[in-house]
Amino acid sequence: MLVYNGLVSTWSVHWRAWVAHYAQRYTVVTWDYRGHGASSRPASVDSIGIGGFADDGHALLAHL
Repeated sequence: MLVYNGLVSTWSVHWRAWVAHYAQRYTVVTWDYRGHGASSRPASVDSIGIGGFADDGHALLAHL
């Protein structure tokens, strides 16, 4: 299960209880969007956007 945070929050704020619940039965992966939360800041702010976020999620799932 891949958990995306909202664009105005981090996973730890809104997903913490759900992650604990689902992790009892599933592998749960959480991540922060580029430049958000605990992620590193991208070299260019032009790479921050829905398309880049979707690409990152796809790459993460492909890696797993």
